[in-house]
Amino acid sequence: MSAPNPICFDTLHFVKRLSAAGMPAGQAEALAAVQVDMLYNLLATKQDLARVATKEDLARFATKEDLARFATKEDLARFATKEDLARFATKEDLARFATKEDLAEVRQEVAVLKAKVDLLMWLVSAIGGGVLVLILRTFWPA
Repeated sequence: MSAPNPICFDTLHFVKRLSAAGMPAGQAEALAAVQVDMLYNLLATKQDLARVATKEDLARFATKEDLARFATKEDLARFATKEDLARFATKEDLARFATKEDLAEVRQEVAVLKAKVDLLMWLVSAIGGGVLVLILRTFWPA
């Protein structure tokens, strides 16, 4: 019994009652000592209470109300997953295809080529017409 007695436990009265009931005094005293030790082990000391978290200690931790603003698994269920996105084309997949800019460039090049072809056709027509005039003058002089 080294620690101060935090509660009133009358060991003398305990020993006297056991002795009166027929228990030998030495055995009754040993049982009283065990009861005191057991009481000390069951009761919380100031050191025990100092290790217990207080409301102030708990205030810095998240509460259910704090967590309510965060997304839950149910909230995320309506969003696309990596598996869902695996079906879609990537930038690398699209690199093989022509873009609107590519098509505009091709259209511009085609327009330039068409103008050149039109010019060549006009020149060929003009030369052909000149040749025809020369042939006609040669065979049918005026």
